[in-house]
Amino acid sequence: MSGKNPNLFIPYAWPPSYGTSGHVLTTDGAGQLSWGAGAGGSSGVSGYSGYSGLSGSTGSTGASGFSGYSGIYGADTQPYILNVLTGMADPPDTAPQYVYTDGVALTSAAALYFSTTNRDGIGIASWLLALGSGTSPTTGRLRVINRNNSSQFAIFNITSIIDGTANASPSVIVNVSLVSSNGTIGNNTDVLISFVATGNSGYSGFSGSTGSTGASGYSGYSGQTGGVAIDLYHKRFAQIVSSPTGTSRTAYGTSSGSSVGTLSNQSDSTGPWQRIATAASEDSAGDTRSGADWRTNDNVEGIFVVRTGASISSIRLWIGFSQTGAPGGSATPNENHVMVRYSSEDSTAYWRCSSGQSSSTFTSTTTTLAIATSTAYKFRIVMNASSIQFSHWNGSAWDELANHSTNLPTATQTMLGGVYVQTLADASKHIEWSRLTFISGS
Repeated sequence: MSGKNPNLFIPYAWPPSYGTSGHVLTTDGAGQLSWGAGAGGSSGVSGYSGYSGLSGSTGSTGASGFSGYSGIYGADTQPYILNVLTGMADPPDTAPQYVYTDGVALTSAAALYFSTTNRDGIGIASWLLALGSGTSPTTGRLRVINRNNSSQFAIFNITSIIDGTANASPSVIVNVSLVSSNGTIGNNTDVLISFVATGNSGYSGFSGSTGSTGASGYSGYSGQTGGVAIDLYHKRFAQIVSSPTGTSRTAYGTSSGSSVGTLSNQSDSTGPWQRIATAASEDSAGDTRSGADWRTNDNVEGIFVVRTGASISSIRLWIGFSQTGAPGGSATPNENHVMVRYSSEDSTAYWRCSSGQSSSTFTSTTTTLAIATSTAYKFRIVMNASSIQFSHWNGSAWDELANHSTNLPTATQTMLGGVYVQTLADASKHIEWSRLTFISGS
């Protein structure tokens, strides 16, 4: 093979066949020729991008994702299971993890009974007892909320705490009053109990200056001529009958129990203490009482100085007047009575005033006077045919506890005056008294 230059001669080795259609003759640079596909040309310049098309229609909504886990409860909140008790007597056998009402719907409860073990099995007795550690009348607020439905809740003021941690089934009783609520939380519902403390009472302010002396009041009407007075003073029982011709004294009354103190300490304010103790068996009782000489239409006044024992759990106490002198096996006597009373069944740490003719016809008032262990109280009951006044001596004056004008005892029914105690457990309970004074104005 030669080109235009006649002197140029380059030898090539030709391929032995005609090749395939479209193939071109290529060399390996060493004189060997062969058929093969031709190399592609370089890419041309890119053209301009076309206009964007119209947006398509919105697709259908996808399925909802799984719900997240419930958050952890707050720092001062405890988990429990709510149970509404019915027909409750003494503080219940509080099962671990449960909070009970006192036999009514949550929003009507006057007390909540807490197990000392919460829903998570953690012992929180100290947390529960601390709910009553403030010095304000309302130590704080409790919020009970359905753990799975936050729209269902009830908010309560805490009025007092009763320590039941020494019971066979440890519990703490929280006396409450409803503030607000929404919805209904049913039985066996998981709830969260949150506590918000109330600040302690502030310091007393400075005493104001003494006001000017007021004008003298009108003289009162002359009182009635004295009638019968009985002063029971540690088995020194006397009946004093005043008449134009003189005074007579006779032995009077009955007593049970053992002495505490000495008879030489005959102070009018307290005096020696006489203990009335029960046997160590459930429902046993003890009492001290006068004869059946007192009727509401005789304008009777009774003074009762008593002292509580070291335990006020599983106990009933009656102080005042009753038809048979032994109120018996119920928190409210089923007979004519006028009494200051306390029963651990009441789910409140306050004395109550009760008067009436039976357990179905009576008036009961919960006072603001708290009951405490080993504490002396001086009560006064003044009764006539139209009203009954209950008072407590605060150290300098009589504080009225209640005034009843309905459901009074039968006016002509004679009653005994005295002090009574009953145990509601297989343990001995007691109360002490130092002075019982009864005065009749007719």
